[in-house]
Amino acid sequence: MCKFFFFILCLLIKIRSMTFEDPDRISTSISGNLEKLKEDIRIEHKLYKKRKIPDMITHELPSSIENKKNLKKHKRSEDFCICRSCYHHLGGIYAVDFFSYLLQKNYIKFSNAQAFLHPLHRLPLSITKEGISFFRFFGQALDASCFSYACLDVSEKKPHLGGESGKRVLTYLLENQLIYKNENSRILTITDDAKAILTGQFFENSLS
Repeated sequence: MCKFFFFILCLLIKIRSMTFEDPDRISTSISGNLEKLKEDIRIEHKLYKKRKIPDMITHELPSSIENKKNLKKHKRSEDFCICRSCYHHLGGIYAVDFFSYLLQKNYIKFSNAQAFLHPLHRLPLSITKEGISFFRFFGQALDASCFSYACLDVSEKKPHLGGESGKRVLTYLLENQLIYKNENSRILTITDDAKAILTGQFFENSLS
């Protein structure tokens, strides 16, 4: 398309330079140039159909394409999806399972009844009375004012636990060597005992 506009500019300059020349010569020159212009337009149109339209479609959906690339990247790394750090809390499949367990047992609840319709990345949570008792397992007691939120998991596209309560869980698992850090990586090595805790199996077995 740049070639097309450059040609138009050159044509206008040439017409201006011929203003004081013979009118018949100007008319003939313009007619010839217009024919050449039509041919160039036909060629550019063919190239545009073959090459430019797919480019336009690609550029209209950059976020979707980027998301697909990210998902492919995550799928290539199974360990990344299983368990990793996310800021100062856990992310990955087992973090999502833990969040689901907390909701199911009514240990946490969304501060807003319409929280799932909320467009933000982080949704505020409240720790229930039952939840305060439950989180004592992970060390120092929490209170209802402790800031917690649902953080959208990048690989699972579901929420996991963030905030102070999420940090408390991660710290407990690290200090008790139930999960291990890997050098220069967010990926965490998870033990079977940690899996039992995060899926709720450990607590259910303790009650039975």
